[in-house]
Amino acid sequence: MKKIMISFFVFLSIFVVTGCSNKNLYHAKVINDNYEFNEDFVMNNRTLGALYKKDGHYIKAEKVPKERMIIINNENDFKYAFKKFEEIDMNKEMIVMHAFTTAGNSEYEVVNIKISEKKLIVEYTNKKNRLEEPNASQPDTKWVIVKMDKLDVDCVEFVYLILKNY
Repeated sequence: MKKIMISFFVFLSIFVVTGCSNKNLYHAKVINDNYEFNEDFVMNNRTLGALYKKDGHYIKAEKVPKERMIIINNENDFKYAFKKFEEIDMNKEMIVMHAFTTAGNSEYEVVNIKISEKKLIVEYTNKKNRLEEPNASQPDTKWVIVKMDKLDVDCVEFVYLILKNY
């Protein structure tokens, strides 16, 4: 009996230590296409240095934050942000977003999700899983959009991980 109990606790310890990955914890899914923002939302959520078109001219966004981290967890905020989006149940799901200025056009993936008190921490990287090569695109506000299970959190922090795997 003692051997069985020791074996059970060893197995349990290994399971707890190795466990399952947090990558798909909370059914997190990065939305890379099939969405469209409302114009007011885009204009009110520009990021520093991004170019936007106004009256036929390109203007560099100034006096706005360098980045934005947004939680959308109710129908009103959802309707304000999106003109088009995949099916979502705002009673069970939410959207967290990270906006920043870049000239790159990578698609991103979630690496890990953690909760510290009432703060959601989303660690992500680009799908290439390496440093992005520079390109000549104009600076624009890039959005990392994550649809996931609804959680009781007050704020979200996105952490970009550079995974040197090349």
